[in-house]
Amino acid sequence: LILVFIMKDNGIELEVDGCVHCGHTSVTSFSLVDGGFVCHKHQTPQDVQMSIEALKAIRHIYKTPMAHIDTLSIDESVLKEILFIFEYYIDEYCGIYLNALRFVKEWI
Repeated sequence: LILVFIMKDNGIELEVDGCVHCGHTSVTSFSLVDGGFVCHKHQTPQDVQMSIEALKAIRHIYKTPMAHIDTLSIDESVLKEILFIFEYYIDEYCGIYLNALRFVKEWI
């Protein structure tokens, strides 16, 4: 959630309500290039294939307000599957290097 807060604070918004191209809510993957979920119709080989649990977790993390950080309950394996997405956007678009990120990865 802290990574998402940093992204939002730097003006990076992901599309997590539906497909970035058509808005369809039945999504199958995540597009790093387009910045959000993608349905099966608009899926490309470059998109990141993820489990439904991981896609739901991304949306849940992204939509949870900072005041409710203590309500998050995400499985470790799912967290490992999705952490790189938030890292990617912070590295590519924020220009911020987080020393604490190494600690977070070791903790998971």
